[in-house]
Amino acid sequence: MGNGAPVAVTIATPEVADKYPGITFATFGGNPVSMAAALATLTVIEKDDLKTNARVVGDYLRGKLDALKDKHALIGDVRGMGLMQALELVKDRKTKEPAPQAVLDVFERRAAGAC
Repeated sequence: MGNGAPVAVTIATPEVADKYPGITFATFGGNPVSMAAALATLTVIEKDDLKTNARVVGDYLRGKLDALKDKHALIGDVRGMGLMQALELVKDRKTKEPAPQAVLDVFERRAAGAC
């Protein structure tokens, strides 16, 4: 929310929030620099309609990930929303047994520049 600046949001129902008297839950709550960063970030998100961009680009990404799932039995599931997507790597699609070594192999290939 602060584009890298220390900003946090606490969202709760009134019943939960009322149990914690005071004006803040965070150590940097109300800090003017953090609040300015949050306001600037939210302004850009709204002005440039980044929610729509995330949906459009996320849909494109999801299509590509689904195509990879169709091509590789190692991918047991693709899930997510917008630009936050996940691949579940499995040993067997039927049992959904996780494939932790495959995950490590993917990370190692990327780290080595093989991707």
